[in-house]
Amino acid sequence: MVLATAAAIGSAVVVAESSDEFRSSATAVGTAWAGELVRGFRAGKRQIIGEWPGTMSEARMRVLACLHCKLEAGVLTDLARLAISAARCEWQQASHSVRRKKRPLSDAPGRA
Repeated sequence: MVLATAAAIGSAVVVAESSDEFRSSATAVGTAWAGELVRGFRAGKRQIIGEWPGTMSEARMRVLACLHCKLEAGVLTDLARLAISAARCEWQQASHSVRRKKRPLSDAPGRA
């Protein structure tokens, strides 16, 4: 069930308040986005290093595409931030897993 406040403007409905469902969807958008980039990098034999390469503009576009509704600017920004945060977390996990695989045994914990 969507618990969002909406206002009718002309024939369009603009969502003015995000819901748990919207926040969950934004998080899923970010996770899927990161997975898409990680798979692409790996397929291209590129390293997953550095900071998350995605932008807020991309996050807004992806959130809007997922939710299929008009959102007030503040709501869209908040949801895009959730998507970016989830994507960044997934990206960092992928980056760390690659570094752990490449670490020499002499650098492993418990080794001298």
